[in-house]
Amino acid sequence: MKVCKKCGTIQQDDRFFCIECGEKLKKAVSEAEEQKIREEITENIENRAEAADELGVDKRMRIAAVLDVIGVIFAVVSAFVLKSQKDNLLIILGSLLFYVISFVEAIFPNFFWTLTKLKIWQYANAEDIEPSFWYGMMRKIGVWGLMIYAYAAIIFLYFI
Repeated sequence: MKVCKKCGTIQQDDRFFCIECGEKLKKAVSEAEEQKIREEITENIENRAEAADELGVDKRMRIAAVLDVIGVIFAVVSAFVLKSQKDNLLIILGSLLFYVISFVEAIFPNFFWTLTKLKIWQYANAEDIEPSFWYGMMRKIGVWGLMIYAYAAIIFLYFI
């Protein structure tokens, strides 16, 4: 294994010039250096795989969960402030339900993925399937959408 000193591209031993920048290559790296480079590459791949996990709980999902908890508090306070009308309480209860669903999806994404797999399992073997990119995107949109809708519904009650 050769490593270009100019751009850092990893090359095969039989190359004399870098395939990226054209720089003349020096002799091959030692076995120990080659092993170290391979371990770094493996670690890099594993880190990227974790970052690409569609069911991972990232910083945005943690923020959404905190906003959901604040929303639950807001809904409970609103229930006491706006308790005069039955329709208001139904809207607030619906908002509470949306906050709870959004929170569970944000913090425990495997719960809903397991339910989805059970639904798919009726038609095919769902043991080895993984969530797609679109599933992950719809999960994130759903978390934020439910929360925004719940906030909007309660805020709307203050203006009617």
